[in-house]
Amino acid sequence: MTDSMSPPWRSLPVVVVRTAGFPASWLGELSRGLTTAALRDSGDDTVVRAAYEDEVALGSGAVIRRFRAEPGLRDAVQFANPGLWRILAPWVDRRASTTERWNTTDRQRTDTLTRMLQRYCAKNETTSHVGPITTALLRSDRVGLTIGSARPRRHVRLSHWAAERLQASFVSGGDTAAHRWWRPRTAAGCHLSGTELHVVRYDFGARHARFADAVTAVARHRLSEVEARVLRSCDGTRSVADICREHESAYGTPLSEADAVGVLRALESLGAVVTGPELPYGVHDSLPLLRERAAAVGDREAERHVEAVESSLAALAVATDEEGRAAAAAAVETAFTAATGAAPYRAAGVTYGDRTVFNEDCDSEYGAMVLGRPVGELVERELAFVYDLFLVLPRARLQAVRGMMREWFRRVFGAGASVTVAEFVAACLRDDPELSAGYDAIDSSIAEMTGKLREILVPVDCGCSVHRCTDEQIAAARALSDSSVPAVCNPDLMLAAEGPEALARGEFLAVVGDLHAAEEGLSHSLFAPWVDAAMGGDGRLGECVAEAYRSLLAPDEDLADVTHRHRSKHYARVDLPCLDIEAGDRSPLPAHRRVRLHELMVGDTPRGLRLHRPGSDRGLRLTSPPLYWQGVRTRNPFAVFSFPQRVDGLPVPLGGRRSLPRLVYGRVVLQRAMWGVPAASCHKGKDWYEGFRAVQRLRAAHGMPRHVFVKFPQEVKPLYCDLDSPLLVRQVSHMARAADDGRVVFSEMLPEPGSLWLTGSRGRVTSELRYAVFGGEGAAGTRARAGDTAWGER
Repeated sequence: MTDSMSPPWRSLPVVVVRTAGFPASWLGELSRGLTTAALRDSGDDTVVRAAYEDEVALGSGAVIRRFRAEPGLRDAVQFANPGLWRILAPWVDRRASTTERWNTTDRQRTDTLTRMLQRYCAKNETTSHVGPITTALLRSDRVGLTIGSARPRRHVRLSHWAAERLQASFVSGGDTAAHRWWRPRTAAGCHLSGTELHVVRYDFGARHARFADAVTAVARHRLSEVEARVLRSCDGTRSVADICREHESAYGTPLSEADAVGVLRALESLGAVVTGPELPYGVHDSLPLLRERAAAVGDREAERHVEAVESSLAALAVATDEEGRAAAAAAVETAFTAATGAAPYRAAGVTYGDRTVFNEDCDSEYGAMVLGRPVGELVERELAFVYDLFLVLPRARLQAVRGMMREWFRRVFGAGASVTVAEFVAACLRDDPELSAGYDAIDSSIAEMTGKLREILVPVDCGCSVHRCTDEQIAAARALSDSSVPAVCNPDLMLAAEGPEALARGEFLAVVGDLHAAEEGLSHSLFAPWVDAAMGGDGRLGECVAEAYRSLLAPDEDLADVTHRHRSKHYARVDLPCLDIEAGDRSPLPAHRRVRLHELMVGDTPRGLRLHRPGSDRGLRLTSPPLYWQGVRTRNPFAVFSFPQRVDGLPVPLGGRRSLPRLVYGRVVLQRAMWGVPAASCHKGKDWYEGFRAVQRLRAAHGMPRHVFVKFPQEVKPLYCDLDSPLLVRQVSHMARAADDGRVVFSEMLPEPGSLWLTGSRGRVTSELRYAVFGGEGAAGTRARAGDTAWGER
C-alpha cells in the first residue's frame, strides 16, 4: 500500500506487550497424535476408540502432572479462585500419585484444569503472572529490538467491587453519624435554573442497548430556596458540616446538620444528588483514599478495618511460596469479611467473572524493551490500511447519525439553536419513535455496506484458503467511507517470526488480532500506571495522549474526557490535561476541571451539532460517548460528540457466510481464516468420543488447521484447541453442547506455536502488541510539528 493511498496515522510512543504466563509447548503435551493416526490408518472403530481412550488418559495425566509440579500454575488457580483450589489441590496431589480408575468427578476436575491450562498458555491476558505485561518504547531513530531482563514484580490491589462494598459498610447499620462520610455531588443528569430543577435519571446499574431504556425518569421540580442553596453546594468536595457552615456564612441563617441531611435525602430521592460515599472513577488504588476518609471523619473502627485489609494485601504481594500465598489470601478474605460481613467471592460459575476481593497485575521478565524499525514503521504506516478498513463502517455510521441528528435538531429547536443537555435528552426521548426509524434506516445502510465490504475484499467464489487482496480491492474498500473522519483505534497485533533477530531484519508476518475503536486504551486501562511510569511518570502519558487527541480536533474544539460507571474488576485512568465530564461515576479531578453532563449545552453550528459549555463558542469533543460503557452504543445520541465507535474486533465480519479465507496483503494478515458451524455439529451429547469424531469431520470438510481458537455464543472469550488433542477437543464439545442452537466460530491460530518470536525462561510464549493510533484530519500536521524523532526522545 503506497503512502499516497494511506492517510496519516500517528501512534503513541509506547506499546504494551502482553504475553501468556506459560509456554505454549505445555499444551503440546496434550496431544500424541494417536487418535488422528488411527483415524487415518485404520477403518476399525474399535481401534480408533481404543487409541482415543489411551490418548485421553495420557493427556489427563500430563495436565495433572503439570499442575502438580509447577508452582506457578498452582498459584494461578489459587489466585483466580481460592475456594476452588482448596478443593483441587489435594485432589491433584492424590491423583498424580495413584493409578485408580478415573471417575466422573476426576473427569470434570481434569476438564476444569485443562481449560485453565489452555487459557494460561495460549492467551495474552493481563492477569498476574498468568499474563504479565511489558511496556515497550517505540523508537523511530533505532533499528531492531532491545530486550532487557528483570525480575517479575506483582502488584496487588483491592478489586473495585470489594472496595465499594468496604466503603458502603462504613455508612450502614443505621449510624446516625454516617453522613460524616458524605461528600454529596450533584447528579450528572441534574440541571438547576434558579429554583427550577430539571432531572434526567440514568440507570447505571444495568446494561441497555437503547438510549430510551437507560433513562428511567425525566422530571421537573420546584425547589425551596434552602434546597436550591444546598444543591448548589454539592460539588463533591464539601462535607455536610462544610455545607452548613457555608450556608450560614453566605445567607446569614443557620442550617443544622440534621436539617441538611434531611434536605440532601429529599434531593437524593428526586435524583438530584449522590450523597455517597463514592470511589472516584479510574483511581488505581482505593485503599489510601479510604484510609484518609476514615481518618478525616474520625471513624477509628473504619480505620482499623482499612488498615487490616491493606496490610493483608501487602503481605499477599510479598508472599512467594504456595503455603504463604494461601495463608495471605485467606487473611485478605478474613479482613474483608470482618469489615463488611460479606462473602469474599462473587460471580460463581462465570468463566471470566471477577470473583475475588483482590486483583493482581505483574510486570514481565523482559525488563526494558525498545522496538525500533521496522516495527515502528509497520505500526504507523504499513498497517494504516487495516485501521481504515476496520473503521469503514463506524465512520460511515457516525457521519450518517450526525446528519440525521442535525436535521432532527433543526426541525425541533430551529437552525442555530442552543439548548441544555436536559432539553436535548427530553426531546430525544419524546421523539424516540422518529429517531428509531432513522437509526433503522442507518442500520440497513450499514448492513448493505458490510455486504459490499465483504464482496470487495472476499468474492464469494474465491474458493481459496488464503486470499491475497489487491491494491484495487483495498482502495475500493477504503472508499466506502470518508477516511478523513478523525478516529482512534486500539489494535492488538501479533508477529510471526523465528525470533527477535528475524523481526529486526523484517522477516516476519504481521497478524492483526482484535481491533477496538472506543476511548484510547493505554491511558484508560488497568495497566495505565505502568505505561505512565515507563514514560517517566509525572503524567507524561496523559500529556502524550491528550496531544494525540488534539491532533484530530478542529481549531474551535477542545478535548473532554468522560466518566462512566465503573463495571470492571480493576480499571485505572491516567489524568488527561483536559476537562472531565461527569456522566457516570464521580470524577477525581478538582472542581475547576470537571463539569456535569447536564451543565452543558447542545448547539447547532455550521460544523454540525456541538456540545459546549454555557457562554462558550468552543465545542467539546469527547473521548467516548456517555453511557457507551453501559451498552448504549449504535443508538446513542451523545455519539455525535465523540469519535467513531466499534467494539468488535474484525475488519470484515463473518456475517451469514459459512467461512472466510485468510485475508493477506503483503506481509500483513489483516484477518485470520474463520468458519462458522452449528454448535450441534461439534458434539454428540455426552459421548465425547463421537464428539471428537464429529469435530474431525468438520475439520476435514472445511480444511481447518490443527491449531484453532473456538468462540462460543455463551462465552466472552474463545477457547484454544489443538484439533489433534482428544482432551482439548472434549472441551470444545462440552462447551458446544451448552451453546444450544447457537453458532460456533472456529478461527485459525496465527502465529502458530512454531512461529512465536518471544522466548521466556521456560520456552516460547504467545504475545501481542497493544497500542493506540490516531488518524484522520489533522494528524499529518501534528506529526510534522512534533517530528518523528521527538517521539523516540520522550
